[in-house]
Amino acid sequence: MFTLKQLPLPVLEAQLAACQAELHTRLGPCQLRLLETDDIPALLGLERYCFSPRLAFGRRRWRNLLAHSGCQTVGLWQGEQLLAYLCLFPHLGWQALEVRCLAVHWHVRRRGVAAALMGLAQGLGQDIGALSLRLEVDADNPAACQLYAGLQFVPVRHLPDYYGEGRHGQRLMCQLGGGTWPVKRVMARPSGTSWVAARVACWLAPSSPCSVA
Repeated sequence: MFTLKQLPLPVLEAQLAACQAELHTRLGPCQLRLLETDDIPALLGLERYCFSPRLAFGRRRWRNLLAHSGCQTVGLWQGEQLLAYLCLFPHLGWQALEVRCLAVHWHVRRRGVAAALMGLAQGLGQDIGALSLRLEVDADNPAACQLYAGLQFVPVRHLPDYYGEGRHGQRLMCQLGGGTWPVKRVMARPSGTSWVAARVACWLAPSSPCSVA
């Protein structure tokens, strides 16, 4: 397994082009590209729609992720509007591609954007030799849980108070390269452990301005 930044550019461009073509059929003209530090203002604007201030990465963390880390972040644009982003981190120890963050603007909710971006993550994971995709999701977000279940993710660990007191999470995994991820007993993490970077979903009430589905 190697990192996304070591992926040959033609391979990366082919994956982005295929995903962009799928999104074009759903949304009309759009552009899918890697984000850079110049895109941080747009990232922060969409982040405010999708995540509470407690869970938001913020300017400093985004600058580090885009400029200095092994993460790659893909953004979906229509004109000057950032509609969605997907932040991916290859974990060499786990031989897995981790979805650090997925956000979709409410203007394009429930139009298959999140599913298309997760398909991109699966394709990139296979290209770099990852054995699985992994992410964390709010256990009280039925739309996101249904989305990931449909993409063959299975829960492997319960995360008490992961998104704050009384807001539990689930760690999900999806095997890459065919087959079915072996379902293990869902293990609970001790309560009180602080939340980590991966925030794939926030609670979305019907009036919420953001959705991952």
